Amino acid sequence: MRSASERGLRVVGAVVGGYLLTVLTVIAAGAVLARLGMARSEAVALSSMLGFVFYLALLVWAFSVRPAARLWIVLAAGVALMATVIHLVD
Repeated sequence: MRSASERGLRVVGAVVGGYLLTVLTVIAAGAVLARLGMARSEAVALSSMLGFVFYLALLVWAFSVRPAARLWIVLAAGVALMATVIHLVD
């Protein structure tokens, strides 16, 4: 049985951290697709639609991964990676 604090950290990580990572991933994907030649409006629409699937997958994964620390490490690494991609593309 997991403790209440671990469950709370997992919920916050899944909802808030997953949302932040999804937002940055959508921005990065839209910028990269536009840079590769896709029309900017289509790139934004496609990356936004894929963002829903990505967020759902993150939520499911967040509650299935064993140690909560792994969740936070992956979220932090993903946020850092997407921020770097956004900085390099724009």
